[in-house]
Amino acid sequence: LFTTILVIVFSMSYIVSAQTDSDIDIGPVSSNDQWTPQILSADDGTEIVLVPPGCFMMGIEDSQSDESPPHEVCFGNPFVIDRFEVTNMQYGSSGFFEGPNLPRDSVSWQDAAAFCASRSYNGEPMRLPTEAEWEYAARGPSNLIYPWGNIPSLQNSANSENSNNQTVPVGTFPSGASWVGAEDLSGNVWEWTSSIYLPYPYDSEDGRENAEDAEALRVLRGGAATNFIDLTYSTNRFARAADTGYPLTGFRCAANAEPPPLIIDFEDLPWEIEIQNISGFDMVTVPGGCFFMGSDDGDADERPVTEICVDAFYMDRYEVSNSQYGSAGRFTGDNQPRETVSWFDAQSFCESRGGRLPTEAEWEWAARGLENNIYPWGNDFVRELFIWQGNSGGQTANVGTLPDGASWAGVENMAGNVSEWTSSIYLPYPYDSEDGRENLEDNSRRTVRGGAYNTALPPRAADRDGRFEPIDERDSIGFRCVIDY
Repeated sequence: LFTTILVIVFSMSYIVSAQTDSDIDIGPVSSNDQWTPQILSADDGTEIVLVPPGCFMMGIEDSQSDESPPHEVCFGNPFVIDRFEVTNMQYGSSGFFEGPNLPRDSVSWQDAAAFCASRSYNGEPMRLPTEAEWEYAARGPSNLIYPWGNIPSLQNSANSENSNNQTVPVGTFPSGASWVGAEDLSGNVWEWTSSIYLPYPYDSEDGRENAEDAEALRVLRGGAATNFIDLTYSTNRFARAADTGYPLTGFRCAANAEPPPLIIDFEDLPWEIEIQNISGFDMVTVPGGCFFMGSDDGDADERPVTEICVDAFYMDRYEVSNSQYGSAGRFTGDNQPRETVSWFDAQSFCESRGGRLPTEAEWEWAARGLENNIYPWGNDFVRELFIWQGNSGGQTANVGTLPDGASWAGVENMAGNVSEWTSSIYLPYPYDSEDGRENLEDNSRRTVRGGAYNTALPPRAADRDGRFEPIDERDSIGFRCVIDY
């Protein structure tokens, strides 16, 4: 696969701290250089590294057939993974190679999984990483070929050219650390993952993460000290029987890392707008909080006014455009919002990005915020801040037009241009996410929010429109997506 061997000098800065993941602001990243390695501790004191949420292209073309097709895999929540492979000393016994700081090899998948389960992080059992987690921790959203970059380097891992065909103490090659600070992901020992060896694309729901299947082959990653450097790249897959311990086969453990709740109160106002690119879409962070949903001064379907608390989420800064959607509706400009789209197709598009349509509570919270603004920009009606019948010229405007009309969270065009699908069935208030209105399998009418280019009514953020069936396609209705925080 790779024929040129180069030597690279590599340095990496770390943040080593006794803090836990709940003390760190963990948002999605879209490139490796957006992240500084964070070294934490498992409950037994073992060093672990934090892996932030994000997306990457799993697999690679022009390599072995089981690494294709390349496909995007996204992680909505962070996780942690051991900084080093589990050692003989940690395990309590040696494998084929003896030495306290050598990786424990000759361990079966079953025994490795049991050992991880005996450890804990934040009081919860640890586990083997999935092969998707392993590859993401090695490559990151920048999709590197090796943990350290795209060029093989003899001084970055234990391989057949420098190891005398035996394992070396973990951490011997710190210059080979990955973007999150995990070391020895290339070479030394192959590492068990939790995953059953099945063809791509990877899907955690297709049975490959069934821990009870004792007969299936399990995936190994990373290569070993007896392999040439060009076989220790991060997409390489290998498989062995789960009940046998093989020389030069070891493991490291992982665990879920719940993100800290992001909740604001009045003391946090004004909110500092956070915009980030997630898989090619500008999204804003909408913190969690409580507000009064509905309006006593509005239509009957906006009553009774009820206090609603919403968890944090990421929301598209703009309505989804024609170019992003891949086709146009009635209005064909690349940057005009995609309209003439059914609720079903809008929901499906959001799901393809690892997201969903916002609930109408989330939509109204993103528009109004803690101060329960009447309009996204405030409480004064300003017709110059939104696209409506009086200034649209009979068509939609490019998304991002009239940025001064953005909401407190930085979401633009929530008033006018196109109305927007929400996930919610149109039911009377009070809003309750548990009363069936968020049933995605129900074909009832769905709630639309925000007003459009062809309407004349003031686009109050509490206004609801429940006239449309989920199959309807109107040139006045578009959408935007959210992703859970």
